[in-house]
Amino acid sequence: MKRHLLSTIGKIFDPLGLLSPFTIRVKCILQVLWMKEISWDEELPPDIQKTWCQWVSEVPRLSELHFPRYVLSSSTGEPTDVLELHCFCDASQKAYGVVIYTRVVKDCNVEVNLLVSKSRVAPLTKITMPRLELLGALLAARLARKVKAVVDLKRPSKVFFWTDSKIKLHWIKGSSKRWKSFVSNRVIEIQSRCDTSAWALCPGKQNPADFLSRGVSVEILLNSDLWWKGPQFLREVDFPTDTGNDDTSISLHDISDELKKTSDYSPLTFTVLNHNSFIDDILKISNNYMSIIRVMCYVLRFIHNVKNIERLAGHLTIKELQRAEIYLIQLVQQDESGILRVGGRLKYSDLSLEKKHPIVLPDKHPLTLIIVSENIEWKFIPPKSPNFGGPWEAGVKSFKHHLKRVVGNAHLTLEKFLTIILEIESVRNSRPLTPLSTEFDNFETLSPGHFLIGRPLTSIVEPDLLNIK
Repeated sequence: MKRHLLSTIGKIFDPLGLLSPFTIRVKCILQVLWMKEISWDEELPPDIQKTWCQWVSEVPRLSELHFPRYVLSSSTGEPTDVLELHCFCDASQKAYGVVIYTRVVKDCNVEVNLLVSKSRVAPLTKITMPRLELLGALLAARLARKVKAVVDLKRPSKVFFWTDSKIKLHWIKGSSKRWKSFVSNRVIEIQSRCDTSAWALCPGKQNPADFLSRGVSVEILLNSDLWWKGPQFLREVDFPTDTGNDDTSISLHDISDELKKTSDYSPLTFTVLNHNSFIDDILKISNNYMSIIRVMCYVLRFIHNVKNIERLAGHLTIKELQRAEIYLIQLVQQDESGILRVGGRLKYSDLSLEKKHPIVLPDKHPLTLIIVSENIEWKFIPPKSPNFGGPWEAGVKSFKHHLKRVVGNAHLTLEKFLTIILEIESVRNSRPLTPLSTEFDNFETLSPGHFLIGRPLTSIVEPDLLNIK
């Protein structure tokens, strides 16, 4: 019964995963039971019952295992010596896992001990072997980070990662942007948790994590130096960093299934052209328009010096500044024919080109906002000093004057009160500022309302003549 199976597993206390090659077998059995939807008290199928009985018969032999109580012993090495943590990961269609060993070298003596391991059954969703290998690498990166944080409390440590998968190593050491979401997300996390230069290849026969991916019997576990002491090259004083298998080259066919299906990538070169991101990076440098133009000048000068033998140097010239400004505007407009300008009848006037045909820019673009705010001078007054703000304080005084004389002691509803406020506002914003004409018979004046709606707020609204035939 599944209930009895879980009860038996719970009796094995193994928080460090030292028996993971043995216990992973029963985890796989349990996964099969869930897949077949076996209930808690239902009898196990004959094939699973046979496998389960075989596993239970091996459990008593676990008492023959002996572990060192303290693997961070100073018998080899001083507390200040660097302790090496070697992480091995592997995967199969059934399970994947990671095992970590400690390694200390002192006076030509090497001490290697099993520290911790972790195993997981493969997902029910069928995924490729390279992806399973990547799950093992992610598990290794997570576990290594936790172990290193604990070990560093006792003595400094350095982490090494070992795998027998070239594809996985190619993913980890490369850019994460080239791959599909599954691979890309996990590569990003691995790269954020560990140094990619610490990853290396090792032969599959010398990878102790292979025990975690397929499971072994107690007999093999008892007599396996590979599991308890790690591979032979770790026990050498000067172990090779590449174990004689440093060729990580792979064919495009091996990784083509994980490449992003987008036109921005090709099998030969992986180049992304994104003008918007380039513009955004330039505009983040400064809020000053001339500073941005100078930065663009130096970018264009660098491109010129790379392509041509004749190099540009010294102070920036007026011609370079003008060319950089035009190029920056072209990038913002994204128009291949040149700079977009406003047309109209002003082309027959004697005005300058900039006034007859102004340049068109997107209204919400960061460059447009920088240009608009370039010649604006802000003036602020000291806090709690209304005497410095004479003009607007006079406006507040005038508003209160009208409000007191209109309302007085009357009790108004909210709607009436808001109406009075709007009427006072319209009167204040319709006050004359300056004449609009020098003609003696033209009495039209400029008011604040002209800046809001193009006419005084108290003027009579012109009738709509669109429907008149």
